[in-house]
Amino acid sequence: MSDAHPPHGAPSSPQEPSASAYDLVREAQRRSLSSSEARALEAALADDAQLREFAASYPLAHRATLLVDSASAALARPDAWTRLEAQMHEPHAPTAPAETRRPVALRLATLLLAGAIGAGAWIAWRASSGDAAGEVLPPSIDVALVNAADAAELERALSQPVADFELLREYAPVRDGQIQWLASLDEGLALAQAADRPLLLFGMYTTCPWCIEMQAEGLRDATVLALAEEFVAVRIVYDNLAPDEVAKFHARGYPLFELWSPSGEIVHAFPGRFDAASFVEHLDHVSTAERRRSAPPWERVRNLAEQHQLALAAEREGRFSAAYAGFQGLLREQPTEAIAQAARAGLERIGLRAAFALREARSLEFEAARHALANAEAAFEATPFARDFSLVRAALEARRVFPTLQAPSAR
Repeated sequence: MSDAHPPHGAPSSPQEPSASAYDLVREAQRRSLSSSEARALEAALADDAQLREFAASYPLAHRATLLVDSASAALARPDAWTRLEAQMHEPHAPTAPAETRRPVALRLATLLLAGAIGAGAWIAWRASSGDAAGEVLPPSIDVALVNAADAAELERALSQPVADFELLREYAPVRDGQIQWLASLDEGLALAQAADRPLLLFGMYTTCPWCIEMQAEGLRDATVLALAEEFVAVRIVYDNLAPDEVAKFHARGYPLFELWSPSGEIVHAFPGRFDAASFVEHLDHVSTAERRRSAPPWERVRNLAEQHQLALAAEREGRFSAAYAGFQGLLREQPTEAIAQAARAGLERIGLRAAFALREARSLEFEAARHALANAEAAFEATPFARDFSLVRAALEARRVFPTLQAPSAR
């Protein structure tokens, strides 16, 4: 930064300090002055009110212009303008000379900051931070939810069912030479969708001789087990079902065997009793061949489920930065559509939680609101919503009144 001072060779008066006095003011911000320098500066300050004005304003100007080391550094602090404006109107410390005024050097620093950021960044900042009337335009948080007459819509959105892949973290369709049957059709379909694999349904009674025989022999055949690895296997035991439910299954044949698509459509039914060779023919039916060939390996599916559950746990614990990073990272892994949908839903929920936090902060008195916004900014660090909290907090601190929140499209 090059601070204004009388140029060399310019006419001077007895009251006009030398250029070195201005240099000493600047040097005092970077290092400790020697005894002789300190005495020289003290004498110069005593002789000239203009120098005292410069000396009182320079520390603020110096801190402000540190932001212009690079344009990216300035943009990294979107509240810089609001803070500068607030500082220009702050009362001076009692120790400052009575005639001291800050605006001269501060306005110079502000102009330099504007030049470093550039006109495009200035327009972007004004679009996101509002104007002098006390408006703020949060760029990421849904302001409509924050400004709604009541929180019902926000609460409903946050109470929607959340995809949970806990079972999928350890799931394997075959283990220890046996098919690992799931007991719930709904659970099986959820896993089939998450793994993008077809489902094998087996309906039976525990006392059925045919079923007992097939499970002991044909369904333990090595070829059958190799094919079963490509499915999510579900076994419905009729023993404890209501008669009307059993009747619906019986209408489709007995013992019941069906192949389902991940979306829940029956694509091949083959009820009856089978030896291993006959069962393989049906299990390898063309209706599921393409899906089975394109399905991701089980190990990859389990890893994707693990990533989702870790992000979900972080969200539930209020560690929104980790949760946001986890869900975003999961999407970069190009997961199955069901897991991608769950990750997108997780990112949306974090946005809803940010709106809820902003809404709660607005209902508080100044100090409590300031504290809540600072906590929210920390909790949502490294998410797009942290900047929203920073903008709102800067406006609140500048005017000591919670700003009006406007959606960017409303401007």
